[in-house]
Amino acid sequence: MTILEAAESGDRLALLAAMRGRLAGAIDDPATPPYALSSLCKELLALDRECRAESEPALPSLQAVRTFDPEAI
Repeated sequence: MTILEAAESGDRLALLAAMRGRLAGAIDDPATPPYALSSLCKELLALDRECRAESEPALPSLQAVRTFDPEAI
């Protein structure tokens, strides 16, 4: 899926993954100027973190954690 297709689909995880793939391709491209590699790598790591966070299940809400159940004792 291209970045444009992912953006039009409205799927945030697909968009992040498409952008991550594009950055990885640019980093591997021998024509990429050496001075651009540092910022590309930083962006790739940030996108990878976001992709992983989006794909992990959400933690329970704080309210659910604080709910006291006397029957549980």
